[in-house]
Amino acid sequence: MFLARNAGSAEKVATIYVKMFTLAACGPITVPSSDTRSIPQSGCTSKSSSLLFSLIRKRSLVKGADVGMIRIPDNVTYSEGALLEPLSVVLHGIRRAGLTLGRGAVICGAGPIGLIALLSSRASGAHPLVITDLEPKRLAFAKKLVPECETYQVQRDLSNEDNAKEIRKLFGESEYGCPETVLECTGVESSIITGAFAVRRGGTLMVIGVGRPVINNIPFMHMSLGEVSILLLLFVSFPYRRQVLLTRTPHRSTSNSSTDIPIPGPQALQP
Repeated sequence: MFLARNAGSAEKVATIYVKMFTLAACGPITVPSSDTRSIPQSGCTSKSSSLLFSLIRKRSLVKGADVGMIRIPDNVTYSEGALLEPLSVVLHGIRRAGLTLGRGAVICGAGPIGLIALLSSRASGAHPLVITDLEPKRLAFAKKLVPECETYQVQRDLSNEDNAKEIRKLFGESEYGCPETVLECTGVESSIITGAFAVRRGGTLMVIGVGRPVINNIPFMHMSLGEVSILLLLFVSFPYRRQVLLTRTPHRSTSNSSTDIPIPGPQALQP
């Protein structure tokens, strides 16, 4: 399912989406505006980005604009349309995790999905919020984006369990003051394990990030003894229509900047 006005605009949205996520992953790339049917082989282009672009191109041009698509309104820009997919992923994860007002949460990863998860968690009323990453520049940007959040730079010389202990200290000394929800947004094995150790007893580890087909070394006994729930999601299973409606606000900016996307309020995140 993808968002488009017609077959041509589907490619435009796909191009913006691929550029945005490849930029976040490994720096700038150049996609020629005159021909959006291919992504240049030079530079840093991920396999997932190329696959996504190829899939959308085939569905939009071969099967027609109305197959597998949701039409975006005229008052929604292409940049906003491209961002609705990752927003949908995050909102689906927050719903599944049951993240609500006053629940402490950790967001693992300050990439595109992690930053949207941070904004959406704040909008849901979750507090306190901690976001983690290996890169200090990403954490600085996250802190600028949501000043009230705490940041934690994952230490490479510490074990996953020791990093989790340091994260838990940010929530205080009490076991039940520790994060009730962990939103894992990287899909990296070590980050998933850290999240499993960081969440409190009876809490929820929501794995939003998509990594390798097989993840090993999950601390099963630790999670079992603490009755920690682990939840997964399929990134295309959440309907986009609600996210399209979220952008149709009376005072929405008409510029084409992706930073103008309104942050959904708590009522939009409820089941």
